[in-house]
Amino acid sequence: MENLQKFILVLLYGSLILQSFIVLVNPMNVNKKANLFFGLFLFFWSTYWILDILAICMLPVTGPAAKFVYFLQIFTPILLYSSVVLFINPNRRFKKVDLCCCVIPLIYLVLLLFFWDNEVYRKLALFMNISQNLLYLSFIYYKIRKHQKRIETISSNTEINLQWLIKLTFLLLITITITVGYELYNIFIQKTKDNFLMDLLFLFIVYITTYYTLRQKEIYPLDEQQRKELLAVELEEEVAGEKKKLLTDVEFEAFKQKLLVLMETEKPYLDGELNLIKLAKQMSMNPHQERPWKKMKLLNCSRK
Repeated sequence: MENLQKFILVLLYGSLILQSFIVLVNPMNVNKKANLFFGLFLFFWSTYWILDILAICMLPVTGPAAKFVYFLQIFTPILLYSSVVLFINPNRRFKKVDLCCCVIPLIYLVLLLFFWDNEVYRKLALFMNISQNLLYLSFIYYKIRKHQKRIETISSNTEINLQWLIKLTFLLLITITITVGYELYNIFIQKTKDNFLMDLLFLFIVYITTYYTLRQKEIYPLDEQQRKELLAVELEEEVAGEKKKLLTDVEFEAFKQKLLVLMETEKPYLDGELNLIKLAKQMSMNPHQERPWKKMKLLNCSRK
């Protein structure tokens, strides 16, 4: 059983390193900013097993080296969160307020440098390292779900809804929850090193992640102007309290008739990459004006 567990560890670590390299090199040449952070996330994720791999190889690890590895681990969920933010909005620029993500790592660094020899503080630091993942995964799940609800009204491109990231986040959320429970058991009840089933579960998640990352396509249009317009329409949904003028019944009926004629003559619904910007141009309308699109659930209806 012990040898089998070592084999799983080698597969797990090797798979993460290989996948990290593939995503960072990005031979698909898609979603460059998001994949840069996602590749770094995969590399930092692999550090959770590097000390075990070094032990299997019988390579000594000094105290400072181990602390450095532990410090890298704390940035793992932050990098995943950053990649998701850029998958949702590739034009987003990071601001000073984003530096609040460094608060927990700074506290963790203080514990590593000055209180590591104290058993209570060391356990607190290690638990903080793992439990922080729950916080970020919850944020990620909420952010993607919110994005999916907005995107339904502006594009028929199923890549934009990031369903594969939702699946990955959900699997990680379940696994990390189990991990936190396991660590609590280790800290307060009985120390055990039997991680075979958990490592096997993580290996399954890594392979699932590999499958989806290799299949991903460019999420938003390559045309920069069309990308900006599409993102601008999507982000309008986030503006709280903004009052929009509603269409009158007469105007809406005229819009509906114009749309039906377009569907009969041009058949835009046959375009798998159909989005609000393209359709608005075909109808000689401004995608930012009134929101008849939302009222009619236009794109979803046209795909059925």
